[in-house]
Amino acid sequence: MTFVLYTYDNNEFYTQLILLPIRIAATYITIYFVLRRYLFQKKIIGFLLWLIVSIIVTVLVRRIILFELIFSFAPELNYDQVGLWNIKGLIHSTVYIYPVVTTALIIFVVHEWFKKEKLRLETQKGKLEAELKYLKNQINPHFLFNTINNIYSLVLEESAKAPRALLKLSDMMNYLLYESNADKIELSKEIQNLQDYIELEKFRYGDKLEVIFNYEVRSSDITIPPLMLLPFVENAFKHGAGESLESSWIHINLNEANHHLTFKVENSIDEKVGTKNEENGGIGLSNVKKRLELMFHNKHKLKTLKSSESFIIILQLDLSDDKK
Repeated sequence: MTFVLYTYDNNEFYTQLILLPIRIAATYITIYFVLRRYLFQKKIIGFLLWLIVSIIVTVLVRRIILFELIFSFAPELNYDQVGLWNIKGLIHSTVYIYPVVTTALIIFVVHEWFKKEKLRLETQKGKLEAELKYLKNQINPHFLFNTINNIYSLVLEESAKAPRALLKLSDMMNYLLYESNADKIELSKEIQNLQDYIELEKFRYGDKLEVIFNYEVRSSDITIPPLMLLPFVENAFKHGAGESLESSWIHINLNEANHHLTFKVENSIDEKVGTKNEENGGIGLSNVKKRLELMFHNKHKLKTLKSSESFIIILQLDLSDDKK
């Protein structure tokens, strides 16, 4: 009795070993031929037809090997003594092969999905970085153009303020060429850049313009994309310091609490110019809106309010990702 059991177990082992290549072949044919060539190419009818053909061929090959090879030297393995074309036997062969194929198929599809998703995210990231670089390069020349014009006006007037203005421009150029190349920068440096820009503009307008800049930052580890706030201030000077205004004013408030920043810029309105152009904001403001959408998406709010006397821009940023 012991010898019979030993022989039976060995026959069962060799049977499974002989039939293993059928499972492997069925898996590879389903994945690399049927799935990739038809389903991934969205050829649904072709996929279904070839899937059915592959199942039929695989099951028949297994049945033929069983009856022509295995059962001939180990008839005891033919438990139910069924024939080659027996429906129950065909179903049994299908159930024997395709759970393994289905499992491998699911693993393959999930792996391919993750691979494509990773590639999509990398492509999207590269596209965003390229677009952000393009927008940033547009902001820089626009900023320089305005600043140089301001200093040029002081030189024409032979103003004693021109040397200090040039010094401020030097500081801003350092910020522009070196500091602003980083993805993010300390908020304190962005504030200093705003102060330098405001001082340059005040050189130009003198007593014709009242500028008040108040800020309060409670967190010490705040960072922000460079040149993100400057376009809003540029816009205020462009539209709130009109030559026809008897008394121009710009009020700027920056407040940060618990990694949430609120930046409010309010300026007087030159009624002869109107607010239509101000709402559009020109190149600088238009670009910064795009940058906000790309970099902060659902983590920012930008509101504009206007009246007969003033125009207000309020920017709210959620900088909680910077928490350490």
